[in-house]
Amino acid sequence: MKDRKKGGSNQGSIGRQSLNQVFQSFFFRIFGAIFSGILLVLAFPGVGNSFLAFVGLVPLMFAVQSVGRKKAAFLGLLTGFSFSLGTLFWLHNLTGKVEGVALKMSALLGYGILAFYYALYFIPVAVTISACVKL
Repeated sequence: MKDRKKGGSNQGSIGRQSLNQVFQSFFFRIFGAIFSGILLVLAFPGVGNSFLAFVGLVPLMFAVQSVGRKKAAFLGLLTGFSFSLGTLFWLHNLTGKVEGVALKMSALLGYGILAFYYALYFIPVAVTISACVKL
């Protein structure tokens, strides 16, 4: 009987260990960062899900948990980039009327650079959250 109990408890700890490995995998962290950006986009007034503003950063908090500053900065940049791409959609109304392939490509490049610039503001947020979680 004791062998079964030990085996059963061992299987439970193996299940918890594999679940922790999934949550600590870098793919899960990237998904959490992008999902956080998507939740923040959905919290904007035009979409009508303003309650998501209160939980929008929670996936980022889980993503930067127990990582170094460089990974936290990258995950914050990823969150900011996905958020910026979603909130700067109105620029398509300005650049959609551009004629020619070269001008459209330059408009898309400018859109990407602007989204990257706005994403830089999320780096201090992610690094601060990562540092506070370690306390």
